[in-house]
Order: sequence, then C-alpha cells, then structure tokens
Amino acid sequence: MRTRMLLFFCLTFCVVSLMTTSGRAEETLTLDQAIDNALKNNQLIQGSRARLQAASENVTVGFSRFLPRLDIQERIEHTNSPPLVFTQKLQQEAFTAQDFQLNNLNHPSAYNNWKTQFILTQPIFDQGREWIGYQAAKTQATRTDMELARMRQNIRFLVEKAYYDTLLAQGNLDVLNSSLKTVSALEALASKRHTAGNALLSDLTSARVHKAQVEMEKIKAEGDLDVAFARLNKLMGMPQESSWRLSDAATFLNNQPELLTKSLNELAETAVSKRPDMAIAQKDLELGRLNTKQARFSYLPSVSLQGAYEMNAKDFVGSDGDAWAVAGVVSFNLFNGTGDRARIAAAKSEEQAVSHRVKDMEEQVRMEVREAYYNLRTAVQQREVARRSIENAQEAFRILQSRYNNGMALMVEVLTAETALKQAGLDLQRTAFEVLTAETGLKLRTGLLETR
Repeated sequence: MRTRMLLFFCLTFCVVSLMTTSGRAEETLTLDQAIDNALKNNQLIQGSRARLQAASENVTVGFSRFLPRLDIQERIEHTNSPPLVFTQKLQQEAFTAQDFQLNNLNHPSAYNNWKTQFILTQPIFDQGREWIGYQAAKTQATRTDMELARMRQNIRFLVEKAYYDTLLAQGNLDVLNSSLKTVSALEALASKRHTAGNALLSDLTSARVHKAQVEMEKIKAEGDLDVAFARLNKLMGMPQESSWRLSDAATFLNNQPELLTKSLNELAETAVSKRPDMAIAQKDLELGRLNTKQARFSYLPSVSLQGAYEMNAKDFVGSDGDAWAVAGVVSFNLFNGTGDRARIAAAKSEEQAVSHRVKDMEEQVRMEVREAYYNLRTAVQQREVARRSIENAQEAFRILQSRYNNGMALMVEVLTAETALKQAGLDLQRTAFEVLTAETGLKLRTGLLETR
C-alpha cells in the first residue's frame, strides 16, 4: 500500500513538473490576442506614447506664450554713489531737507536699499513667434500622433508575421512528424521483408539512413519552433520562454485575400491618402512652411505691455516707499546685417527640399504597393501549384508503396517518393503562410492594417 502511494505521489509530481516546465500549449493564443498584447506591452509603442504625451505638453507651452507673465525681483544695494543714494532715498520716500546740503549730496554715507519689484508683461505681438510657435507645436503633436499610428501598424505587421512564422514552424514540424512515422513504417516493412528473404539488406539500410535524415530535420524544426515562439513573445512584451497553444492553423491555410479583388491603382491611391508616413511627410512640409513664415516675420515689430510695482526700504523688513509704472513697448529691427534675408532664403530652400521629399515619398509609396500586390498575387499562385503538387506526390507514393509491397519496386524508389511527398507538404505549408504574410504586407503598404 505504501509503495502504491509513493508511486502515486511520484507520478503526480512528475506530471505537475512537466505541466509547468515542459513545451508549450498551456494556454491558447489567438492572433487577435497576440496583437492586443503587443499593442499594450511592446516597449517601442510605449516609447511612442511617451513622446506623444511630451508633444501634447509642448502645445500647452506654445499656448502659454499668449498669456501674461508675472515676475518678482528682490534686489539689495549698498552704495555711497551720490546719484544712487539720492535716488534710493527718493524711492524710499525718506528724503529730508538735510540731504540737500552740498556735503551730503556730494559725499553721502553708504546707504542700503531693499527693492522688491512685481513685473507684469503682456506680449501683444512678438514678430509672430508666439503664434507660429503655437501652430508648430500643434503640428508637431499631430505628427507625433501619426508616428504612433505608424509604430502601431508596424508592430502589428511584425506580430502577424511572427505569429504566421510560428504556425509555419509548427506546420513544418507536423509534416516531419508525419514523415518520420511513414519512414518508420517503411523501415519496419523493409526489416520484415529482409528477414523473410524477400528484400535486400540495402533496402533496410536505405530506410534507416532516410529515417535518420528525417530525424535530423525534425530536430532542426523543433529548434526553429522554439526561436519562432521567442520572437513572438518578444514582440508581445512577454517573457521569451512563455509557452502557448496557437489557434488552429487550418483556418489560415485556405485564406483568400480580398485585396486582390481591388485594382492596383485603387490600392495605390488608398495608400497615398491613408498611410501614416505620408501624413508625417505632409506635417513636415507644414513645419517647413511655418519656419519660412517665421523668417519673414522678422521684419515685423515686437509689441508688448508692461506694468511694474515696486517697494523700496532701508531694511529687509518693511516698505518705506512704493511706486508703480505702466509702459507700452514697440520694437523695430531696422537693420541686422544680411542675416534676416539669409534666414528667409535658407528657410525657403529647406521648405522646397521637404516638398521634393514628399513627392518622392509618394512615388515610393506607389512602388511599395505595386511590389506588395505582385508578391501577394505570386504567393497565391504558388500555393495553388503546391496544392496540386501534394496531390500528385501522395498518389505517386501510394503507387510505389503498393508496388514495393508486391515486390515490383525498390525501397530507394519508395523513399524518393516519400521525400517528394514530404517536400510537397513543406512547400504547401510555406506557400500558404507566404500568402498570409504577403496579404498583411499589402495591408501595411496601403495603410489598411487596422490596430484598433
């Protein structure tokens, strides 16, 4: 009884250990869940969100330039300068008749003055800096938002590709497992026929060599699957050793891309209007125009209002005298060498450079859409060829296996047919997932890759 209980607990421990440390398949991971995890946890997206927050704060900074500014200044002076002492006593409202004596005017004793000033400045127009700065901050914030959208689309594309790559690695492993099972059966058949004297020893050794080759391919496929899972986990912001059971790959194998029903020109126009990087380029052009306008505004005046209230005292504590003043300030730059003109020319040249870059990007976007469209169309056609190929390979293998069973074919012929069948299975897996990756790539190039 004790022995049974001990064996039971040992078995339970081993099962629990395997469940917590072995392979994968603890939880099911769908493609949508993988995308959601990446959009929530990916470090690059979090960094883009932080930059967007900074850009939003800069809009507030830009708006603050329209508002008044209030400063407080505290100043201490200790001097025996005749005009300063005279002025300080007036400011403190402490001037007496005795201070008019010539000796006191010309040779005053050292004197203290504590001055507290409150200065209110209201900008009216500062050569357009406040208005253009505010517009530039809003444009930059919109640009940063587009950068976040582009980052989200890029991450989704990478996650989908990694998910498909993982499914492909799993599919390849399934094909090799099936191949290994078939080859093992052929090895057993060759051994049986050799023992019965109905087959040569070369048949058996050929089957064993072929089986070893498939086993090596299987070992590599298992390593490829581990790497694919690690790459997917990294994109999702999850521990790279996390294990998952991916949703049924069969739902992906027969995917029919809807984008191929649209014309190439239609997709290209969609890309120009929807892609975030095109929107970013347009915002760069807007910023260039604002820089040119700012350079031209250097010929305009600066206008502001200023008010001040001050308190003067001989000692730190107290207020012996106070006063206020209000002023309006208008400043014109009459001559600044040739710097202003050069700055305008430079800003305009930069704007033109950005304009040319935007036009080049538009052509590049159209080219990328064209390339992605043809890649998808090619992948669909190759998948259909692979489907026909696997049907032919299955039939060829069935015929040769039957002929071998009847002593009408050599084992090497059967193994060659099995190799063709295995390769056809791998080709079907590869082309099926190339269709998915190419479709996702076309959605990315056209700006249609939704990120929720």
